[in-house]
Amino acid sequence: MKNYKTLFFTIYLLTTGFCMAGWADEMSFEEIQTIDTGEARGWESFEIDGETYLAVANRKAESSVYKWNGEAFQHIQTIGANQVEVCESFVIDNEAYLALANYRDKSKNYLIDSQILKWNGELFEEFQNIPTKGARDWESFVINGETYLAVANERDGSTRNVNSVIYKWDGSAFAEIQAISTNGARDWESFSTDGEAYLAVANQENDGNRDIDSKIYKWDGNAFVEIQAIPTHAARDWESFVIDGETYLAVANNQTSESRVTDSKIYKWNGNSFEEFQSLLTSAAHDWEAFVTDGTYHLIVANNQDDETRSVNSELYKWDGDSFLKILDVPTNGARDWESFIINGETYLAVANDDKDYTENILSKIYKVKHTDDDDDSNGCFIHTIIF
Repeated sequence: MKNYKTLFFTIYLLTTGFCMAGWADEMSFEEIQTIDTGEARGWESFEIDGETYLAVANRKAESSVYKWNGEAFQHIQTIGANQVEVCESFVIDNEAYLALANYRDKSKNYLIDSQILKWNGELFEEFQNIPTKGARDWESFVINGETYLAVANERDGSTRNVNSVIYKWDGSAFAEIQAISTNGARDWESFSTDGEAYLAVANQENDGNRDIDSKIYKWDGNAFVEIQAIPTHAARDWESFVIDGETYLAVANNQTSESRVTDSKIYKWNGNSFEEFQSLLTSAAHDWEAFVTDGTYHLIVANNQDDETRSVNSELYKWDGDSFLKILDVPTNGARDWESFIINGETYLAVANDDKDYTENILSKIYKVKHTDDDDDSNGCFIHTIIF
């Protein structure tokens, strides 16, 4: 009697996207748009009056705001002029704002103002200037109905050991409420757990030493107080997310003294502090982005370069119930940032490509996440079953 063995051999042929190899819940990225950028630093997605917008922070070009027209993002405004690192959107009293983190001016002066812009119904206009020191990031958050902004100041021109600052909305503008000592700060991440508010800062460098602690702070009702120091390696980003009621933090470690290829870490809240949960090998990681699509949690890392080239893959991970598993490589060029957003129930991802081995003005890309059960077969994945 013959023995029949069935081998399911899945071949994914790509047309306009990338396909995940797996036996179930296959996913692909369909490229829907490319946008000219100049050393793109990051994307910010937001909605105003039900319309979807994207703002891109460019370092070697003017930054811009785009609006979704139903098929693509259309440029509507140019913003910023001083090497913008981040655009941070937030809403106060139903009014939309954008905070721009300005790194330095053309003469390499780091002691410059960053801007807060306000939506006037058609465009963003200047609202408030705030003195900053090599600003790398703004983070907006709300505590007890009050709006706050935290700026990550990286350097003043002579040292990276400078204060980063917390501001609070006073009803008409933002006023400083707290200065926190940081070391080449690159990112703030706000989150809450067990009903308490927290901030995590990514410290990059202590004037030459990249193997330094990043810090976690807790709001005590009046100010943020340090509760934990976590060893990091030229940290560039923190990303917080919650799975099944458990709070996690992912840090993007950029490099050690030996290599840009190093482990980035995921930490899990144990009720009192964060403890290491998982290590993932990354290449000069700049950013983590957590998102949920098709009911499943995902993390994607922006890999900027390895020890030889900036044309390296960024990587997508999927939560399997116990940990994150890599499911997809995405070709990127000096990736700095991923931004996820939803339009009409569909998940999209925008990547900020910094440069391609020092070619500064390159394309950044916007993808639509596709699944094998989508009615549209244009994702370019073809499954062949061979029986023998």
